[in-house]
Amino acid sequence: MVEGPGCKVKGENLNKRICNQKLIKIQSDDSKNTNKLGGDKTFQNSFESFVQSTVCEVRTLGKELFIFFKENALCIRVHFLMDGYIRINEAANVVGLKGSSKSAVLVIYLARDTVAIYNSHVDIRLYEDCLVRYNKLCQLDICSPEFDFPCANKLISSRPGKMVCDVIMDQDVLPGVGNIIKNEASCVVQALHSVPGTGQGWENCFELSSSNNLEMPLSLALFNSGINPNSTIGELTPDLVSRLVHRLRDFSAIFYKCRKQNKALSQYMKIYKKQRCGECGGRVTVCKPGELKRVTYFCASCQTNSVTNLPSTGSLLGFVANSLVLQYKRTPNLLWMLANMLVLGELVRANKLGWVVLDHLLEIINDQPNMLAELGGSAHAL
Repeated sequence: MVEGPGCKVKGENLNKRICNQKLIKIQSDDSKNTNKLGGDKTFQNSFESFVQSTVCEVRTLGKELFIFFKENALCIRVHFLMDGYIRINEAANVVGLKGSSKSAVLVIYLARDTVAIYNSHVDIRLYEDCLVRYNKLCQLDICSPEFDFPCANKLISSRPGKMVCDVIMDQDVLPGVGNIIKNEASCVVQALHSVPGTGQGWENCFELSSSNNLEMPLSLALFNSGINPNSTIGELTPDLVSRLVHRLRDFSAIFYKCRKQNKALSQYMKIYKKQRCGECGGRVTVCKPGELKRVTYFCASCQTNSVTNLPSTGSLLGFVANSLVLQYKRTPNLLWMLANMLVLGELVRANKLGWVVLDHLLEIINDQPNMLAELGGSAHAL
């Protein structure tokens, strides 16, 4: 499924290419597209109303992509469904991966380029309605560079009777979160050293000019935050809710950058479609909890709704997390930033941040008599 990150990348690439071009001709598959104005009124051939209009902007909100036009009260909305995609300056009919011919659901002929949209749902919406929806939810979009963490935490916590897996998949709560992101993010709270990242410090990742895809699995979010998908929101502490939101952002950022650089995302996955947990090696449970009944993967050993069940062996991050996470809020954020840089090969930035982290840890240790005793009486014993 094309989730928020993938949709965002498509929107970025399309916006760079077609902005300020005039639409010359448009063809649509009326059996697959709808023309909705005001939500429930249908008009025949309304795609023709875009002819001679000039594209002013392409925006994305979660899994939705909007094409806006100058001096036109309408816009085109695209939802990429399970495997939708866009082709620029290619024939409107292509041979599918299995040899079957696939026709575009919408072909837009512009002054310089031709845009064909496949395997997607396309409809027409009122410009103002879409703009109002965008402005209302843009800071909750999981891929937004201006993501509002406090607002997301509050909105999730306001649904105590709902299951976690349903709430974080609600596109009116966290637009862009999909099933893969859900699964992986729920485990990161405990696997600090496995899928490193932090919502704080990663926002710039969503502003890179060389974007590709940004798809995020829902199961991954649950795994990386250590949350059992069969839990309700009311069973989570405020700290767990906050960690879940950060892990959703973390995995989205990694997903996004992998797609932009054409790298495999699978190396960062520990639970989604796995038989064995990538953290503890235990058997993965597969279920369909909640109202949405989406396939969910979880590890009963790692996902216990606990902030103290962190890695304790073979990992510096695990040692620091076990010792300090519950007492100092700045330390885990710095460590996540450092781990992200190392995983993605940003060694120069990681080296600079490493010294900052070390100085910060030395300050903390000097304030910890018990820890000093274990280390031999001096922070420099490290």
